[in-house]
Amino acid sequence: MRAADGRRRGCLFCRESDRDFVSVEHIVPEGMGNTTLVLPNGVVCDRCNNGPLSRLDRAFFDLLPIKARAITLGLAGKTGKVPTLNVTNGTLSNPSGNNIEFQHLERRALRETKRHPDGRVELKLKMQGGRRLTASYGAELSSALLKIAFELSWLDHGERMLGAEFDHVRDAVFGRPRHGYLAVARRGNADQLGSEISYVMHPLADTREGVGVVGCFLGTALGTDSVLEAPVVPFDGEDVLMLSFGPSDFKRSAA
Repeated sequence: MRAADGRRRGCLFCRESDRDFVSVEHIVPEGMGNTTLVLPNGVVCDRCNNGPLSRLDRAFFDLLPIKARAITLGLAGKTGKVPTLNVTNGTLSNPSGNNIEFQHLERRALRETKRHPDGRVELKLKMQGGRRLTASYGAELSSALLKIAFELSWLDHGERMLGAEFDHVRDAVFGRPRHGYLAVARRGNADQLGSEISYVMHPLADTREGVGVVGCFLGTALGTDSVLEAPVVPFDGEDVLMLSFGPSDFKRSAA
């Protein structure tokens, strides 16, 4: 894919064609270990890539269970370094990538839960802090999930995704006010080391096509939709945290 293709057809998100198309776009943030699932240059303009899409990646990576898991796995981001996580009851770091450090941790915050015959030890770490999972943050995470789903749909459907029937998805990615939901699993999957994502496009009563997405990222499962205000099949409240948001939960509209 060449940058000239982007100037011919326009950016997947802003639809502008008079911009630079030099950079590749990571569908899942690099800090979560993604080095291969990318859109080549010519699909997303540099302004979108380095602006609103980059902000969504940071918001997604700021989710406490995802960032903590990335650190324990020794995953380095763009800087080549494993980040450090500061929470109210301690600091989690992994400077060498294979030596997890817990500093200033309060008593009983880290405890052993199981010891295997082969010497492996399972630990439970109780951390407090990180960004509060408010309705506003839920709306931002919903936009980040839709960004991932929309970019995956480009890999499957190509230029079809430039159609006006998906403009509402672009609006959602850019953070324009809407009603919606975010579902977050209350329990993580310790065996899941990468990202597994499923999306569906569903026709609406008008000319639009909605996009729904469910994914598990480093053991944390989340789901949302570009139009629906609640899942078609309700989740069990004991297993899933449901956040609903509306226009008042959006701080600003992105361009």
